[in-house]
Amino acid sequence: MIGASTLYANSARGLADHYGIRFDNQAFFVAEASRDQLARATTIVANCSSEAAALAAYRAAERKFEEETDVLYKRLATVFPKREIERDIEFVGSSTHRWKIATIVRHGSHIALFEPVSKHPVSVVTTAAKFHDIARLDNPPGRISVVRKKADFGNLINVLAQAGSVIDFDAPKETLLKIAEAA
Repeated sequence: MIGASTLYANSARGLADHYGIRFDNQAFFVAEASRDQLARATTIVANCSSEAAALAAYRAAERKFEEETDVLYKRLATVFPKREIERDIEFVGSSTHRWKIATIVRHGSHIALFEPVSKHPVSVVTTAAKFHDIARLDNPPGRISVVRKKADFGNLINVLAQAGSVIDFDAPKETLLKIAEAA
């Protein structure tokens, strides 16, 4: 239903092998089980199905994030010289945790972190936690959440705004320059 049937099947095969059951590219099953084994077999089949669905959803979300990162990078490359832009970097926050950052722009003496954010609460909270940790550095870079449409976020937009700036993907070039230079 989420368009991740291939991702589901790929996860399912490994799970079936690991737990000693079968997967026929559509469903998990146990070919033979005694009456005493039936409850355990049913539990294993249900757990494998649940885990395969969770892994497929996670991988689909990762793929979407990578696609959004590509779009963001291409958009920033229309504004800043490519030598000023890096993607998929690690940035150490105040906690000493290494955060994966989608895109960093080093414009003049300014550093700005750009992160695509979906309207899903997990995406919002993850970005907010990341940006709050980075904000606690002695000389923090600018932190910019990039969203498709602010209006779609409801009051979740406030969570992002507490951690840094929030702009739409289609923000004008001047806005991107201004926000990078303000960092």
